[in-house]
Amino acid sequence: MIDQRESIEILIASRTYLYGIFHNIFGAEPSREQLKLVTAHTTTDALELLDMEDNHSMVDAAEFLKSIAYKIKDDFIDKLKMEYTRLLIGPEKMPAPPWESVYITKERILFRESTLQVRKIYMKHGIIPTRYLHVADDHIALELEFIFCLSKKMQKEFENENMEIVVQLLKDQKNFLEYHLQKWIPDFANAMQKSDSKLYYPEMANILKEFLVIDYDIIIEVLDNINLKR
Repeated sequence: MIDQRESIEILIASRTYLYGIFHNIFGAEPSREQLKLVTAHTTTDALELLDMEDNHSMVDAAEFLKSIAYKIKDDFIDKLKMEYTRLLIGPEKMPAPPWESVYITKERILFRESTLQVRKIYMKHGIIPTRYLHVADDHIALELEFIFCLSKKMQKEFENENMEIVVQLLKDQKNFLEYHLQKWIPDFANAMQKSDSKLYYPEMANILKEFLVIDYDIIIEVLDNINLKR
């Protein structure tokens, strides 16, 4: 029988893993290896673990990835590479630019105050995302990698029972979700649906949108459980 501590540990491990998966999806060109990882049982199991009584979107997400697993062939991967380039790289106009500042400023341009705010948060935690300086700080892949790094660090602290650090890292992630990712990913996901090509990335954007909602609730629940025991 799994006790409450083990349940929290499993949740933390699952969300850490999934943030790594989402970072990979939106931060790297698709490949056979990537798609096998994204559609692996580890991924679909992690999604299904987040099934909620009033929100079954992660079960639907797992089913979508299972359907993709059957399509992993060279011609399909080539089509995904084209979709990835068209939607997330350019150079043609993208229906859903992958930068936060585009969605929270009237001018819809890059490198605004929000970009600098995100950079300061990275620096505060001593985290330098993989593609830092190659893309703007508020690129979707960098923001997802930042949460992944915080969650990975929190996972280690939880295993070592350093609960004060765990609580602070949970609060930091909650704030980043609330004031950054959740402020623009819904608009990003909705804009993705305007794409002429809907093989993979528009649906993954929707899945990410739903995942962030569920993850925010998970953070609050874990915080409440930890605080009750302190």
